[in-house]
Amino acid sequence: MKKNLILFIKGIIIGIALLIPGLSGGTAAIALGIYEETLVSTAEYFKSVKKNTVFLLTVVTGSIIGAIVFSKPLHYFSDSYPFFSRVTFCLIALLSLFVFLQKSISGRITTVDFLLVLAGMVPAALISIALSGDALSVDNKLFLFPIGILLAVALVLPAISFSYMLLFFGIYDDCLIAISTLDFGFLSVLGLGILTGTLLCAKVFLFFIRRAPRPTYLIIAGFVFYSVFDIII
Repeated sequence: MKKNLILFIKGIIIGIALLIPGLSGGTAAIALGIYEETLVSTAEYFKSVKKNTVFLLTVVTGSIIGAIVFSKPLHYFSDSYPFFSRVTFCLIALLSLFVFLQKSISGRITTVDFLLVLAGMVPAALISIALSGDALSVDNKLFLFPIGILLAVALVLPAISFSYMLLFFGIYDDCLIAISTLDFGFLSVLGLGILTGTLLCAKVFLFFIRRAPRPTYLIIAGFVFYSVFDIII
């Protein structure tokens, strides 16, 4: 019971982290010491259904409560102070990236490492260019499902901010309003996409992190570096 209570509190912290652009839920999970267990429980769920269900349900419930409680103050902050909020989010992104790299990358930095970071920046730039128009619109809730699948990447991969991705797709304010007002139509479609994407992404990421952890983390770092630039723009 004590262990589950501590896990529940950690879930609340992760839920708050998910709503702050620049702060990654994955990085928070690493700092709290439950990232690897969360990843394995998701990717290999059917190997131990009872144990994984209790673990994931405790973390997810805590995260949902944390998100609901803090959604209104965060929406007020971003809406009332747009410039200052962007500066704050960028600083948080850089700080969380530093914490992530410090815990994940060790040893000497090489030229190959810089090339891997650059490799992570390229797809982030291409995604930004592709979404620079009005191709996606949250007025049609059907678009929320594929967006949810892509948002799952930010849930599974550390250092990629879930809320930054919401900004990236232009639905950050809509999502905060939906959470604070409990808009189940919006949240159910988005949530179904996130659940589908999480199950797929966890397996893929676990495969790469077990075989090539350093290159995988450096590519993620490149994505985050570009995300800071994109928030400023």
